[in-house]
Amino acid sequence: MSLPSIERAIGYVFSSRSIQDQALTHRSFGAVHNERLEFLGDSVLNCVIAQALNRLRRRSPSIQ
Repeated sequence: MSLPSIERAIGYVFSSRSIQDQALTHRSFGAVHNERLEFLGDSVLNCVIAQALNRLRRRSPSIQ
């Protein structure tokens, strides 16, 4: 799949070819990859999910 077709598929046009390459490079392939950003994104997502679950728990009288 070509890089322009990936942009069309995801509905986003990268402003920089180097950022696009970094975003799509697995860490086993090269030194420049997105592992740190992926780790940060996973951490933020975990925090948001934990907060949502905590709110649900506090609202439900059956779950203590």
